[in-house]
Amino acid sequence: MVRHYESGMPLFGGRDFKLLIGQDVPPSKNHLTAHIDYVSTELGQVGTQLDGLGHVGIGDIYYNGNNRKDFASRTGLKKLGVENAGPFITRGVMIDVAAYKGVERLNSGYEVTLADVKGALARQDVTLREGDSVFLRTGWAQLWMKDNATHIKGEPGWGPEVCNWLVQQKPAMTGCDTWGCDVVSNHLIIPRAEMMHVFGPAIEELVATLSAQGMPPTGSAFAHHLKMSPDTFDFEVGFTTAAPITPTGRVKLGHWPATKVARTVYHGPYDGLPSAWGEFDAWMKANGLAQAEDLWEHYVTGPHSSPDPATWRTELNRPLVG
Repeated sequence: MVRHYESGMPLFGGRDFKLLIGQDVPPSKNHLTAHIDYVSTELGQVGTQLDGLGHVGIGDIYYNGNNRKDFASRTGLKKLGVENAGPFITRGVMIDVAAYKGVERLNSGYEVTLADVKGALARQDVTLREGDSVFLRTGWAQLWMKDNATHIKGEPGWGPEVCNWLVQQKPAMTGCDTWGCDVVSNHLIIPRAEMMHVFGPAIEELVATLSAQGMPPTGSAFAHHLKMSPDTFDFEVGFTTAAPITPTGRVKLGHWPATKVARTVYHGPYDGLPSAWGEFDAWMKANGLAQAEDLWEHYVTGPHSSPDPATWRTELNRPLVG
């Protein structure tokens, strides 16, 4: 699971790594020359990494109720930094789910279940103990420097069921052979700033999968937002089809039951959608309509049909309760 920092390695989310060797001629009487190392990089999801408690939070709240406004600065974290972790000297347990499933590599978007974990441990004749370092093997590392595009597009990994169970086992640390450990599928939870970088490739992946199966979409793309917040998007993207598809990688088969919704149509560029939703929500509240937590946007016309944003039409749909 250890990787070298090297040019050409897969980089997630537009991250950067540069290692340059400059040539220098220092002042000397004997024609001295030198090579100077220059490294410029981000550390998160670049090569092998160890995440500290200050890596991710929910909104502004991080581990143990710490508000990042109180401890985060541009030059470092005042607490929860990984420098406080110290050395780990424990028994290491690798849970080889790929071998348990009889495959070289789990598919992107495959959620490792608790049954998988327990089955792999039984196959290996190993029982977890408190204080173990626990590592998940999915086979995803085989893509490293061989198919970087696939490597960073998604990944298999554990979901909430396994995570909750692992916490009860009280490990010292956990790790994996993927870039994020958690399963990544076409259900996406991303910072708002990454929307432009994530949405397009997800649609392209869906189109490629449908084309490979000879299953053209029966309508335009949609985005189903399971939850809305000021900081993140929690959503899935999709197309309607005339018949079921064969799940492939991150692309899954879904079913949308009939439901009662409030609907309006917004005309214009996508950067006007937040204001359109605000007006729509205000209208629903003024008319006493109780809204469900989720919503979806149907991109009836857009860049795929016209270069002129003024002609784009987006259906705004909000399920109603009661």
